[in-house]
Formats: sequence, structure tokens, C-alpha cells
Amino acid sequence: MKVRQEKADFALLWAAGVMAPTAIKTAAKVGYPRDRVIGIHWSGSEEDVIPAGDAGKGYISATFSATGTSFPMVQDVMKHVYKTNKGSLDDKSRIGTIYWNRGLIGGMVTVEAIRIAQEKYGKGKPVTGEQVRWALEHIKLDNARLKQLGAEGLMHRRSFPAPITKARA
Repeated sequence: MKVRQEKADFALLWAAGVMAPTAIKTAAKVGYPRDRVIGIHWSGSEEDVIPAGDAGKGYISATFSATGTSFPMVQDVMKHVYKTNKGSLDDKSRIGTIYWNRGLIGGMVTVEAIRIAQEKYGKGKPVTGEQVRWALEHIKLDNARLKQLGAEGLMHRRSFPAPITKARA
């Protein structure tokens, strides 16, 4: 209500969980245009707009990854995991949603870090946490590598290398 009263051009929705659809529905209730509400990454999933119903139409959110199933990596998981009944996801319509794709990206980064660690410290050998940390600090997921992995366009290439710093005592 205060956002509308102050005639704000835009409102930044810094929320997660049930707060997001509640804020979206409240914006609709008080007449604030949803295309002027911009959510952060954690308020930008299907779970944030579906519960809002029609109030969610026009809502905008930032994200670090794309949605959809057209990416080769997603297609490979569908082909080799779900079409062979090896997956554990009960609701297959969730494949390609923002949270599902975020999980896929997390898995991809983890596997890539282990691969890089094994290249440096010994192929086929178990790696330590410190070795994987080193690999994460040196990971390079440029457009060419993302294309090789079947993830071109799935995430913004500038997400990596991410600065990782050691905590100071």
C-alpha cells in the first residue's frame, strides 16, 4: 500500500517462499501493476507465481538460469534417466522448471569441478574437499564449454568463474 501511495515507479521484491506470492497478490489487490514489481532470484520460480493466480500475470523476476526443456543437457537427462524410468521425480511436468534447472546446473558445476580436480590430482582417483575447492576456484565455464556440456543458454556464462575466497579467522 505504501508503494502505491508513494507512487513508486517500480518495487523490488526481496522475498522467498510464501512471501513472494503474498506480495504479488497484495500488489494486485491495491492496484499496483505487477509489471512494475521486480523480484530477486529467490522470488522468481513457478512456485512464486502459480499460487498468486491471475495476480501473477506480468510479474517480472531476475534469475541466473533459464527455464525450459529445449537444452541438450535437459534432453539428455530426459532420454537417459526419465525415459528409462531411472529418475526419482514423481511429477515429470517439473522437468525444465526454474528449480529443476537450477538443480541441474548445480550438478553440472559439481561434476565439472570433480573432473577438473581429477585432471590435476589423478584421473579416476577419489578427490578431497580441498582438491575440489581448488577446481571450483579454477573452473571456466565459457560459452564453448557450456556448449560442449549441452548447457549453452541454460545459465549465464559470466556466472563462472565465480570469486571464491577463503574465510578469514
